[in-house]
Amino acid sequence: MASVSIRTRKTKSGKRFQVRYRLGGRGYPLVHGGVFATMKEARVRRDFIAGELAAGRNPSLALQAVGETPIRRTFAQWAKSYKRSRVDVSAATLANTETHIKRLLPIFGERDPHSLSFAEIQEWVSSAGAMSTSPRTASVCRPRAPRRAEPAGCRCRSV
Repeated sequence: MASVSIRTRKTKSGKRFQVRYRLGGRGYPLVHGGVFATMKEARVRRDFIAGELAAGRNPSLALQAVGETPIRRTFAQWAKSYKRSRVDVSAATLANTETHIKRLLPIFGERDPHSLSFAEIQEWVSSAGAMSTSPRTASVCRPRAPRRAEPAGCRCRSV
């Protein structure tokens, strides 16, 4: 049966808390899960490892993924990748996609798409950059003003 434990060690700089685990019974070796300065951090790691073991996964793989920094791609890289992946569309659709990408690259090209907020995109839609489109497209993108409230029992129609 898999197990997880925290071992307290005394060092010159103070106490350290070492997390160790086994993937199975006593026939499996003890595996190092990390050393922490506080018991709180050690408990968090212990609970994480215990969850991975309970799910039947090897915690070392998850711990490696936690330590790696994710690769950040810019909007321009995403756009290029998207355009290349569209092999099932017509030439007209590809030309249309290229037009949209050319319009968006000066504004969002060097940004990470995950860092874009809703407010930034909404600001671009309502700005002059989005208004260089046809009036019909701009009316679809621009938020509409709410209709005027009618008094109860009014038989007139607002236009």
